[in-house]
Amino acid sequence: MSLKWSGMKSSCPTRNNKDPAMRRISLFVLIATSLCFAACTNMSRTEQGAMSGAAIGAGAGLGISAITGGSLGTGALVGGALGGVAGGLYGNQQEQQRYRSY
Repeated sequence: MSLKWSGMKSSCPTRNNKDPAMRRISLFVLIATSLCFAACTNMSRTEQGAMSGAAIGAGAGLGISAITGGSLGTGALVGGALGGVAGGLYGNQQEQQRYRSY
């Protein structure tokens, strides 16, 4: 009984076949994220809330649109915009309370 190779390709991708466009996108996202976090050192509570809310909202919008089968880009943009507004309002409220306590 001889075994022959069936010629079927493995379903597991190899590291050498990674798409160059995905590498560029991943590198861009990594650099942009690093620069955003580096720029957050001297921000007010309102600005911090807006940035945090936008990041969380974009992630939530992306996740929801992935689950529902919608457009990933649109979900991330809408979630980021809504999260940024909500986070900015919350941060502004905390900043106002801080100034009133003095």
